[in-house]
Amino acid sequence: MPQIKSPEIGKAVFKNDFDLNKMYQLKYDYGNSFYAFTYGPSHNIVLNAFADFEPGSNQYNWLLEELSNNVDRNVTPWLTVTVHCPMYSSFSKHHDDPQLVNLKIYLEPLFVKFKVNFIFSGHVHAYQRTKTVQYNKVSKKGPIHIILGNGGRQANAPFLNSDAEEWVAVRDHTTYGYGTIEFFNASIARYEWVQTGHNGPEDSGNNFLDVPKNVSDVVFVTNQYYIQ
Repeated sequence: MPQIKSPEIGKAVFKNDFDLNKMYQLKYDYGNSFYAFTYGPSHNIVLNAFADFEPGSNQYNWLLEELSNNVDRNVTPWLTVTVHCPMYSSFSKHHDDPQLVNLKIYLEPLFVKFKVNFIFSGHVHAYQRTKTVQYNKVSKKGPIHIILGNGGRQANAPFLNSDAEEWVAVRDHTTYGYGTIEFFNASIARYEWVQTGHNGPEDSGNNFLDVPKNVSDVVFVTNQYYIQ
């Protein structure tokens, strides 16, 4: 199981221009904060976006070993990755955080090479599902990236652009919810975004009342691993 560093008593000085990326350094690398497990027909990898994942780091070397030698698609045909920070985001919040930028630089090539099916993330308080995408282009062989950051605190992160990027399938910043996924067999899965409530006026931050309510998202996915 993952190990967490013991708490350290300290003091943070907050200024009007405080930088969270300086307070929480990217190079955090303590214990087994990245791991993998199998569940039914899926092999699931959990990564730490706040630990070093550049080539040569402990996490990168572990991930490469896991993908190269510990994933058997004959046994677990579905491959997922969960990491707190998203690689693809249609929202303005956190868009230039070093974690997001470096995930695309260092880890997207591995996810594309080893045909990861789904990449789940949070961090941004909103919902998004991409089409199958790789290197910013829609591709039937690429992973699907899902942001499920609308679990409770807020669901109102602003869009980066009024028009969604070409790789966006669904995006929403008005509704709370969570996702479910069913693997029917080696080839077909069903993903659904389950809504639990609308971001109300009493919630902190802006509300985007111009966005249509009752947005839903249910999709059947063909395993990209088998697409030639």
